[in-house]
This record gives sequence, structure tokens and C-alpha cells, in this order.
Amino acid sequence: MVVCVPDIEDGVERFEQMSGLESVSGGKHAGHGTQNAIVPFHETYLELVTIFDHAEAMESPFGSWVAERCYRSEYKADAVCFRTQHIGPLTSRLGLEPNSMSRVTDDGRRLNWTTAGLSEALGSERLPFFIEWHINEADHPGNFPDANRDTQMVGVTLSGSLERLGSWLGDPVAGVHLEEGAPGIRQVGIRTSGGGVLNLSGDVT
Repeated sequence: MVVCVPDIEDGVERFEQMSGLESVSGGKHAGHGTQNAIVPFHETYLELVTIFDHAEAMESPFGSWVAERCYRSEYKADAVCFRTQHIGPLTSRLGLEPNSMSRVTDDGRRLNWTTAGLSEALGSERLPFFIEWHINEADHPGNFPDANRDTQMVGVTLSGSLERLGSWLGDPVAGVHLEEGAPGIRQVGIRTSGGGVLNLSGDVT
């Protein structure tokens, strides 16, 4: 899940105060003018994203999208991403062009991945996008054993055309609820280690 924030350091501090969840350093996205911090949940993660180079961001669809959204006063679930191990067949089925991306961690490791459907996620349809990681599993951003122990995402509610969402996702995704209505993310639920559930709403167009 992507949450756009105006500043990484302030965003990390405010999110921890709001949720009690720890963040770890991410990195900068080459060619997009963006940088992130990671809120790991072991098998998945939440990504706090902001702009570090405005001029570079304006040359990138993703950077421009982050720039439009990162100065709001409240946290929103801006985009949802689903992991796949087979992005080739997925792009063929949906007629999508894969997009290779990378970032370098603070300790010098380069993380590489491929996304698909990012244009549809950033545009008016607000669909989820997809990611395939090209890394050792130990390097996955969610794998921080001592961070946010027992925290997990417990539900995602997406809104839009049920026919379109169903054909986009293909097989049903565990924990994902679909509703007919204006396109967007209605809510993402995160169960914290204390047993409470943090609900982040999304912008529904």
C-alpha cells in the first residue's frame, strides 16, 4: 500500500504516533524524484512516499502523481499493490507493459522489481497495480523480524465496477472485498500487535 506524505522524517514520526507502528529507512527511486520509508508487516508492507527532487518527479508519471497527493494533512491509502510471482502471464492477459524499477538501500543493496498496471492505478480507474520482485526473499522490504511483530493487513475494500475489478484481478484475492461504486480504495485495515485495528480510508473519486 502506498501512502503519500509531505516529508519523510515528519511522515514517519506522525505515522508512528498515529499507529504505533515502526518504520525503517527505504531509499530513492531513480528517475522518479521520489523516496520512501517502509512500515514492514513481514509478508507485506506499507510504503510512505514523498518527493526529494521536484524537477525529476515532474518528468515521471509516478513522481507527478506523488507530488499531487503528498501535501494533504491526513493520511490516505493512495494506492494498493498486489505481489505476483508471474508478472509475464499477467501482463499478457491484461495487455499491459511491464515497468522495471529499482532503488538502492542505505547499506548499498540494489532492489529490483517490475510493476504492471501503474498507469491504471494512478489514473481515474484507481485500480490496484502489481509487482514482481527480483531479489532474495531476505531482502524483501517487509522482512524486518524485530519490526511490528504480529502486525498484518486484515482487509482491503476496493470500489468500482465489479466486472472491471473482477477481470482485472482474475482469481479472488484473500482479504480483498469488492464493492460496486465510484472507483477507488474505500478502506485498508491493519491489525497491530496490541490487537487493535487501524483503518486507513482511501480517496474514492
